[in-house]
Amino acid sequence: MSKTIIFKLAQVSNNVAKVFSNGEVAGYIALPENEHQNQRPFAITHNGKDIGYEHCEVCAIEAVVRRFERIAFGVEVHLITPKEPASSIKINVVSIH
Repeated sequence: MSKTIIFKLAQVSNNVAKVFSNGEVAGYIALPENEHQNQRPFAITHNGKDIGYEHCEVCAIEAVVRRFERIAFGVEVHLITPKEPASSIKINVVSIH
């Protein structure tokens, strides 16, 4: 069984990003501020509870989304980003006489 989740990130500060899952705030990921801190990303729920250190940024995003959406570990998660609307160009043609 698998589930597809549309996620988006928004920068909160230099090292913290807010994770949105299907348009709702799912939680946060924090990256290390300097070389003296644990170098793995840290996952936090939307209400401030620690999920823990994860292997990489994508793993941290997945951990936040799994916790928020209550997805079991046996379920495969496909994370996708929202499609940006296509740019359009409007041209007005005026004849000159």
